[in-house]
Amino acid sequence: MAGIYIHIPFCKHACNYCNFHFTTSLKQIDDLVDAICVEIVQRKEAWQNEIFETIYFGGGTPSLLTENHLTKILTVIHKNYTITLKELTLECNPDDVNKVNLKNWYQLGINRLSMGVQSFFDEDLQWMQRSHTSKQTFNALDLIQISDIKLLTIDLIYGTPTLSNQNWLFNLDQIKKYNIPHFSAYNLTVEENTMLHKSIQQNRTAMPSEDLAIEHFNTLQNFIENTAYEQYETSNFSLPNYEAMHNSNYWKGIAYIGLGPSAHSYHSNKRSTNIANNNIYIRNINNNVSFSETEVL
Repeated sequence: MAGIYIHIPFCKHACNYCNFHFTTSLKQIDDLVDAICVEIVQRKEAWQNEIFETIYFGGGTPSLLTENHLTKILTVIHKNYTITLKELTLECNPDDVNKVNLKNWYQLGINRLSMGVQSFFDEDLQWMQRSHTSKQTFNALDLIQISDIKLLTIDLIYGTPTLSNQNWLFNLDQIKKYNIPHFSAYNLTVEENTMLHKSIQQNRTAMPSEDLAIEHFNTLQNFIENTAYEQYETSNFSLPNYEAMHNSNYWKGIAYIGLGPSAHSYHSNKRSTNIANNNIYIRNINNNVSFSETEVL
């Protein structure tokens, strides 16, 4: 049993807190999808004895991929690997969720969506420099509820200076209202080399309050204690039997292959990391030159 992670390093807009590898330029999206398909084939031999049960499109914003992009990647995966699929996840933003995309995603075999909500209040979304609005989030939730994709998780962020404890509780209450089976709650972290970090260094933004984060954390714990949700991982919560299979396997030491720039792989006692540079990744892949580093744990 193993998993496949595909990193799609493209976003419409840069969020101020994000330190993942991404670009807001979509010029290379076709070339990068082609390079990922080449990587799949190149790494086939080393993974030929594994059976893959989960596939996870992460990023970045994988919902920016067209139906043709997703079809191309999945076709090459199924052609070159042994797949017994139980969970196929696509990370998405609310502004990419519409009836056409939901239908196409379901027909491609995607049975789980991971939606980056972060907050249901526009003030928070604007502070985080998110690309969507609260109205788009509620519209996306309504569409997903009547779609064929039944597994949904949403991301929420707490500890942001614009988020009152009352509004944080409202965010959590939406999980119950929409009967969302799984959610992630992340405390805002100031990562180096992010726009938020630079803004704090330049005294344009105050350092987030630890006292506010603690208050939000206690509200979260109280919410969990009074609902059917269980905290099964550091930042992940689910109703019984709705734990994320792919993410859970990371904690269980189960092998996974990471495809795309900056993606990580793990097998036995070895961990490898793909180069976090789109240009070099594409060039090295196409020239059959090394594009990753490996460490023995």
